[in-house]
Amino acid sequence: MLIGPATDDADSLADSDLADDLVGEVENPEYLQLSLGDSSCVDAMEALVPDSTPESTEELAGALAETPGYEDLQPITGHVAGIAVPDGEPVAQAAAAAYDDDDSAAADVDPRAEFVAEGTSVVTGQPYSELVSAEVESEGSMVTYDLGGGDTTLQLPRMFQSRDLPWAVCPPDSDG
Repeated sequence: MLIGPATDDADSLADSDLADDLVGEVENPEYLQLSLGDSSCVDAMEALVPDSTPESTEELAGALAETPGYEDLQPITGHVAGIAVPDGEPVAQAAAAAYDDDDSAAADVDPRAEFVAEGTSVVTGQPYSELVSAEVESEGSMVTYDLGGGDTTLQLPRMFQSRDLPWAVCPPDSDG
C-alpha cells in the first residue's frame, strides 16, 4: 500500500490524478483503503501463510488455474475499497484502475466477475461469493464493484488487511 504525505510534492498521493479518480469511485466514503503502484496488484500465491508447504503452494496454483476468469485477468496498477453510507445503510464498494485504456478495462469485467463468483479465498478457504456479492462493470478505464451491504461491510476491512482482494488479483503471467 502506498501512503503519501498530504503535501504539494510529486510523490504525494494528494497530487495523484489516479488516487483522485479511484477515491471518486466510492461515493461519500466512511472507510477507505487505497493502493497504487507496484503493490496494488495482489499475487494470490503470496497470501498463503509463511509456513505453507510446497504441496499447498502447488495445490493453490492448480486451483487458481482452474478458476473461471483467472487466466484472462488484466493487470492493474491501482485499486480502492471503501464503505459508504449513502442512505443510512452501509454499502461496500471497490474499484480497480490504471488499465491501458477503456477497452482493457471493459475486457477485464467478465473475467473479474467470474473470478469473484467462482474463486476461493486463499486466506479463509471460503468462496468469494460467500464473502461478497459483486456487481462488476466498467466505467471508462475503471472496473467498479458494488459489493453490497450487510456482512460485506464488516468483511471488507478484514479482506483488505489480509490482501485477500479478488478485484486486485494479478494476472497469472504478471510479476505481481
